[in-house]
Amino acid sequence: MYPGDEAFLNSVRHEAIDNVKRLRNHPSIVLWCGNNEIDSAWAHYIENGGWGWKKDYNAEQRERIWADYEAIFHDLLPEVVEAYAPGTDYSAFLPYRIADRRRKTACSSV
Repeated sequence: MYPGDEAFLNSVRHEAIDNVKRLRNHPSIVLWCGNNEIDSAWAHYIENGGWGWKKDYNAEQRERIWADYEAIFHDLLPEVVEAYAPGTDYSAFLPYRIADRRRKTACSSV
């Protein structure tokens, strides 16, 4: 996972700004997606889910790791996209993960 200290977040912010500004006028950009595999790898909402990393951390460490993840993919990146590519949508998940989450939710509520 990623660190969540101020220096690292500032570095991520600057890199995101550079890339959004560079790519925002490309005709193929219709959705900015924030991450590729981290959500699947960690599986925050499933106690023993993911790729097995969570067992190496205590509850406090797990919460810190997830908070750092959210700071980047649920706070910082959507803010950058909104500021530098207004009107373009952002998702913290890849489209297949969105469909997967909906399917699991629909199945589990039956």
